[in-house]
Amino acid sequence: MHRVFVSPSFRALLAPVLEEPYESSSTRLAFGHHCLWPAHAAAGPAPQPDQRDVAHSAATWLITTHQNDDGGYTSFSQGANGAPSNVGGTLDAIIAIASTGYSVASPYPFKTNAPLDYLAANIGDVATYAAADGAQAGKLILALAAAHQDPTDYMGYNFAISLTNQISPAGQYGVDDPFKQSLAILGLTAVSETVPMSATQWLQDRQATDGSWDDGFGTMRNADATAMAMMALIAADIDINDSSIVSATAFLDDAQLDTGGWGYTDGSSQSTNSTGLVIQALKAAGEDFYSSGSSWAQGSNSPLAALLSATNSETGAFQADFGMGPFDDFFSTVQALPAAVGKAYPLPARLIAAKLGASCIANLRDNGGGWEQFAGAGVNAGGTARAIEAIVAVGGDPYSNSFLPNANVAGLPVPISAL
Repeated sequence: MHRVFVSPSFRALLAPVLEEPYESSSTRLAFGHHCLWPAHAAAGPAPQPDQRDVAHSAATWLITTHQNDDGGYTSFSQGANGAPSNVGGTLDAIIAIASTGYSVASPYPFKTNAPLDYLAANIGDVATYAAADGAQAGKLILALAAAHQDPTDYMGYNFAISLTNQISPAGQYGVDDPFKQSLAILGLTAVSETVPMSATQWLQDRQATDGSWDDGFGTMRNADATAMAMMALIAADIDINDSSIVSATAFLDDAQLDTGGWGYTDGSSQSTNSTGLVIQALKAAGEDFYSSGSSWAQGSNSPLAALLSATNSETGAFQADFGMGPFDDFFSTVQALPAAVGKAYPLPARLIAAKLGASCIANLRDNGGGWEQFAGAGVNAGGTARAIEAIVAVGGDPYSNSFLPNANVAGLPVPISAL
């Protein structure tokens, strides 16, 4: 008899929980014992310097040069232990480091604490940070999801509710500028929450006629806010052919510099931060930001090559230059790293994906409480055991009738009794 699986294999569900995260793409790049999946064409020479070396060196530089002894980071850090850790700086570092495949839950060699240790030890400050506005709650959710934590149940807090509770009748999440609204929307999408139409409409209503968004501080034609808004709208399921996305893409094309990168606004020189965010937006829109022969290349210089050229080959850091010459910069590095490995926001979140899969499995039980291993084959111990294994892997309790949130368990025996 031909057998058909009713869902992806239970092993596939467990893999996101047990193994390092991968971003699906056509080319796999080895990165130590990890793999990165940037949007890289299968043929042709790799950009120089190589993404693998850049990601490894930049993440290492962040950890060894800027991580404080408590595992946290300082916003706009000038060096390890130079100033107390804070929540915002630590979240910046978590997003950047997690994007490369490094664990932020385990201490780096010769470090006594990891970034998640800092958050756990300062959970009151974390909660206060998230309660300030939707942008900060969204940023926290993006970081926790990227670190393979559950933002809906972290240290006793549901930060998704902290975010959704901040929406106003007009659609904004306690914020007043497009960049911050984008962070809030991206946070919602990171945990697969439905984004209200009023939230995306509020953002679209603030788009300029040239396709750009301003930064909230009076800077018009701002590449950073435009890139963030594009990512937020696309993540919220606004079609890439929607006029807001099309016009934003046209603005980015018009604003691109001869170097292949972008400045903060008109008349600005290439900014590592701006170029990184725009690359992420292009990734989200399915554009070719990496090939030397793409429509986004200036000469033979692709946006990705322009970004990678801003690294210090001796230290591994990404550099900023405000007119006095380039220098290694913490904030440039944390904003550039996700783009350097070809990932848009929200970053892949394996625990969230696994929990969604487990909830699906929970609803496939038969009336006796067990599971089929194959469609039409009938409930058996093999199918039930694998389902229980998957439920346990994502933190569910198979001895309980509420083994997973939102699981349809009414009237059924506990899973373990079906074995």
